[in-house]
Amino acid sequence: MPVLNASQSDYGVIPHSAVADGCYASQANVASAKALGVKRNVFSKMGGLTLVDMGVKKTTFDLLRSFRAGVEGNISELKRAFGVSKASWKGHDRVKAFVSSSVLRATT
Repeated sequence: MPVLNASQSDYGVIPHSAVADGCYASQANVASAKALGVKRNVFSKMGGLTLVDMGVKKTTFDLLRSFRAGVEGNISELKRAFGVSKASWKGHDRVKAFVSSSVLRATT
């Protein structure tokens, strides 16, 4: 999966656990993630895979899927409540400043 390769090239590490959108659910993606060293690889929708195929227990599946939903919920909250749109500023520090200024603008 491209995001795992990007994580390795950008940060020099591969996550122990990964959760991805259901459109990526395939045996090939499970195998490539395991080959990179991801221990628990979960997809938000099963997409024809079983928990055994993904190599996780039901509890782990639910936990990782809930984590992903929480992240998406936070992004939705920033967009809806604070009016954060796509950041046109490039770079980590500038994106943080963009988000901060959007929140400050919405609360004043």
